[in-house]
Amino acid sequence: MGSPSLKHGVAGGWARLAACCLLLLGLPWTSGQGLLIAPAPANATRDAAAALAARWGDAKALREAVRAKGVAAACSSAGAACAPAAGGRGKSAADAAVLALATSPAAFSSADLRDTRGARVLGPAMDQRPCQAGPAFAVLAAAEAAAARGSGADVDRAVGHLSVADLAFCSPPGQRGCSSGAPLASVLAALQKRGASLRLEHCLPFRGDAAPACNATCDRTGPATGPGRWSAKPLAAAWDVQRHIRAHGAVVTRFDIYNDFAPFFANASARGDGGAVYAPGPAAALQAHHAVALVGYDNDGGYWVARNSWGPAFGHNGNFKVKYGTAGVLSPGDTFGLGWAPTSGPRRNDSLPVAPSTQRPGCSVYKAREGDYLSSIAARAGVPLESLLADNAVAISDLDALAGRDLLICPPAGAGQLAALRAVKAAVDPSGLAAFFGGPAGGGKEGAAFCAWDGVRCDAAGDVVAVALNSTACAGGAACGGALPPAAALSGLPKLRALSFGALGLKGSLPADWSTLGGLEEVEVAGNRGLAGALPAAWGGLSGLKRLSLRNNALEGPVPAGWGDLSALSELQLGGNPGLTGCLPGALARLAGAPGAIEGTAISRAACDER
Repeated sequence: MGSPSLKHGVAGGWARLAACCLLLLGLPWTSGQGLLIAPAPANATRDAAAALAARWGDAKALREAVRAKGVAAACSSAGAACAPAAGGRGKSAADAAVLALATSPAAFSSADLRDTRGARVLGPAMDQRPCQAGPAFAVLAAAEAAAARGSGADVDRAVGHLSVADLAFCSPPGQRGCSSGAPLASVLAALQKRGASLRLEHCLPFRGDAAPACNATCDRTGPATGPGRWSAKPLAAAWDVQRHIRAHGAVVTRFDIYNDFAPFFANASARGDGGAVYAPGPAAALQAHHAVALVGYDNDGGYWVARNSWGPAFGHNGNFKVKYGTAGVLSPGDTFGLGWAPTSGPRRNDSLPVAPSTQRPGCSVYKAREGDYLSSIAARAGVPLESLLADNAVAISDLDALAGRDLLICPPAGAGQLAALRAVKAAVDPSGLAAFFGGPAGGGKEGAAFCAWDGVRCDAAGDVVAVALNSTACAGGAACGGALPPAAALSGLPKLRALSFGALGLKGSLPADWSTLGGLEEVEVAGNRGLAGALPAAWGGLSGLKRLSLRNNALEGPVPAGWGDLSALSELQLGGNPGLTGCLPGALARLAGAPGAIEGTAISRAACDER
C-alpha cells in the first residue's frame, strides 16, 4: 500500500522534524538548487492562478446547476459552457476550460492510491543533498511516473528507478558537476535523446557531492518494461497541467525558494502538520531557483502538491503543498509535461468496455465505475465532451456521481473526418507518442472537437480544409519518424485544400496517389531528409494546385513532363534537393527565377523547350 494523499490527512514524525530542523541550522540544501530559469513575464504565475480561479468558479456554478435542474436545463442557459458546439468547430477556450474543470476531479494526487485506482505511480522521494542537480531529480520523478502510467504497470516494475547521475552528468550536454546547474529544457532534451538507454539507479548511483566518473557497475537500463520514447511538451494553463497530472502522473516546473520556506516546514512539522500549504511571506527574500514535480492539486484548497528532492523526511513523505500563483510555479518556459510511449511490451489500455446500445443503433453503452469522471470517459471514447454530456442528459444528475450509471457513447458528428485525422497521425507518428491530434494515450485535450486541435483548420461548417504539422508536433521537436499518409487516409477529408508536413523526420517517398485529391490547392512537404525518390508524374493531374513546396528533402530525378500542365501554380519551391535534375517543363518554366525554386538542385534554369 502507498502513502495516503496530502489531501486526505498527514502525520508528523520525529525524523521529519529532525530533518527540517537541520535546514534551520544551515544545511546547504537552499544554497543552490541548480535550475537555470527561462525568461518569463513577471506576473505569469499570478495570472495563471487568476485564470484558474475564474474558470473554477464557473465550473462549480455549472456543477451546482446540473445538480439543481439537470443537464438539459443547465446546458440550455444562454452562454452555458456545456452547450453543444455546431459543426465540429469546437468551443471557445474559456468554455472548454470550464467544461473540462466541471467534469474532472476537484482534487487529485498521484501519491494517493485511491486516486490512481491502486496503481503506484510515484517512486521514492530522492535526496539531492548539497548538489545542484534539482532539475534532473524533478525530471526523473516525472519520467518514472509517466512510464508507470504509459505502460499501465506499477512504478517499481515499469521503471526500476532511473539514475539521476546518468541523466545529470553522463548525458550530453549534461552538468559539469554539482556546483553547476541546467535549464529544464536541456535536461528534458537529454532524457529524450537517451530514451530507454538511461541506466538504472543501482547501476550508477547518485553520490550527492560530485559528478561520477560515469562508470556504471551494471548495464541495466530502464524503463524495465521495454523500449519506448519520451515526449515533453510545454504547458501553460493550469487546467492543462491538471489534466496532464491525471493522465501521466506529474508535471515538472520551476519553484522559487524563499528564506521562509525551510522554517515554514520546520514549524509545520513541529505542529504535526507536514501538509500545511506554503506561500512566500510578503517580506520573504528569494534564495534560489529550484525544480519540482507537481503530482497533485486541489482546486477548492487552492494548492499544488509538489514532489521535492530533499528526501522522504521533508514535508509529507517528500511532498509539500504550495499555494496557486506563488513561488514561480507554472512559469512559462519552465513548465513541461512528460509522456512515455512503449514501442514494445506492456502499454496502458485506455479502451472502454462497452456493449451495443439496444436503444440507439450505432451507439454503445458503458457502465461507469467508481472513480470515473466524464472528461476522462470522453477522452477514452474519443467523443467531444459536450456531446457525451448531451447524450446522457437524463442519466446524469450529478457530475461527481457517475458510478453505476449506464452512459451512452455515440460517434460524434464528423466521425469520418476524425478517423481520417487519426489515420494521418498513425502514418506520421507510428510510435503514437507525439502530442498532436489528441496526443499519446490519455494525453490529449479531453473531449476536444478536432477543429480545436493544433494543426487542423476548419471552415465555418466544421469541415477540415487544412492539415499543417511541423517539428513542434513531434516529441519535444524530435523526429516523428513516420511516412506521408496515403490518399486513402486523407479521403475522409472531402473539403481538404492544403497539406503541410515540415521537418517531421519523415521517410519514404511522395505518395503518387495524392493525385486523386483533386481539391488540393497547397502542398508543402519540406525539411524531411529521409524523404527520397522521384517526383510523382501523376501529380501533374492536380490542376487546382496553386502552391507547391518540396524544399530540403532528398528527392531525385527529373521534373516530370506532365507537371508542365500545372497552369494554376503560382509558387514552386524545389530547392535543397541536390538529386533533382533536368529542366522545368511547360507552365513551370516561368517560376524558375523565384527564390527557392531550384537553388540547391541540378535543375537547369533554361526551360525544357529551350534546351
